[in-house]
Amino acid sequence: MLTSYHWVQQAEAKKRKAQLQEANRKKKIKQVERKMAAVARERAWAERLVELQLLEEEKKKAVA
Repeated sequence: MLTSYHWVQQAEAKKRKAQLQEANRKKKIKQVERKMAAVARERAWAERLVELQLLEEEKKKAVA
């Protein structure tokens, strides 16, 4: 038979487990958000590089 102390222990353990799961879920979401932001930065950088290369070509044509 479980005493009231054991019930409290079980309830606290369940609460800690739920808190840990929530923390892990939030951590995973943050990781995904960081990865998505990195991909967006990489794409923006690649687009900017193409723009700069086109500008350089136009400058060379204008000078020639």
